Amino acid sequence: METSIYKDTWDKIQNFQSWRGFISRFPWDKNELSAVYQFGVFTGKSICEIHRNFKETNKNIDIIYGFDSFEGLPECTNQERKEAIEKHGEYQWKAGDFNSHEWHGVDDARQHLEIVFEKYLDREIKLIEGWFENTLNENTIKEYDLKPALFVDIDVDIYSSCYEVLDFLFKYGIAVPGTTLGFDDWGGTPSWKLLDDGNPRAFKEIIEKYKLTIDHVVRVGDAYPHVANVFLVRSVGGKTYES
Repeated sequence: METSIYKDTWDKIQNFQSWRGFISRFPWDKNELSAVYQFGVFTGKSICEIHRNFKETNKNIDIIYGFDSFEGLPECTNQERKEAIEKHGEYQWKAGDFNSHEWHGVDDARQHLEIVFEKYLDREIKLIEGWFENTLNENTIKEYDLKPALFVDIDVDIYSSCYEVLDFLFKYGIAVPGTTLGFDDWGGTPSWKLLDDGNPRAFKEIIEKYKLTIDHVVRVGDAYPHVANVFLVRSVGGKTYES
C-alpha cells in the first residue's frame, strides 16, 4: 500500500515543466560548484524538474538542498497583501497558501517527499523543514554541511521571504561568484517592473548591500503574475568570477 502511495506521488510530480528548462540549455562552466538549493519546495515538482534538466547537461550536481516550512506561506504574507491591495488593488497570495501537507494529503510532507526522492531520484536530497527565521542560520549550515551553490531556485513568492533567503545566501558565502540565481516569482507582484516590491525589490536591496555585479541570463514571461528571471553572480564585494 505504501509503495503505491509513493508511486502515485511520483506520477504527479515527475513531469512538471517550467522556466527551469533553461538549465538543460545553459552553458554551465567547469567550476567546482556542484550544490543546488531550492527555497520553497511545496509539491516537490520543481526539484524533480531541476534534477531532470541537470541530467541533460555535462554539469554534475552532487546534492540538492530543499528549504520549506511545508505549512504554506508565513503570516507576514497578509501584511504584504494588505499593502499591495491598498496600492494596486490586487495581490495573489495569502498566509497559508501552498501547504505541502494538504497538497499531498499526508501528516508529514517532508518525510513523504524524502521517501519519494530516495526511491526515484539518483542524487542526494536534503530537506530542511521550518520557517526561514528558524532555519537560515549557522546551525543549519553546520548540521547539513551546506556547500557553496551552483544554482539557487528561489520560489518563495513574497518580498520578506525572498530577502531572508538572499541575505542568508550572501551573508554566509553560499551564493558566490559563479552562482546562478533563479526567481520563480519575479513578476509575482503588480509593480514588479518598478523594482519596488516582491522579488525584484529584495534582489535590488541585496545587490546594494553586498555590492554584487550580475549578468542577466534569461527572463521567461512578460506580464504579472507569470514572470521568472535568472541571473549569474559575477562578483561579490569585489571578488570576481571568470568563466
